Amino acid sequence: MRELNLRLPDDLHEHLVEVCSSDGTEVNTAIVEAVQAWVAVRAARAAERARLNSVLADDPELRALLGDE
Repeated sequence: MRELNLRLPDDLHEHLVEVCSSDGTEVNTAIVEAVQAWVAVRAARAAERARLNSVLADDPELRALLGDE
């Protein structure tokens, strides 16, 4: 496992600590979960973009309708 030095604005850090404390979650766990969610969203967007590009590549009529000839 790797260590990461993370800089957060003071107010965000304070809020994170408060939320984690009230939730019974470690700050590190919350940050790992947030990064995992961020990566999953970006991967899903990339997959959807690739799928749409594939559809466009296979459909010249659709490309013409979209003005992407």
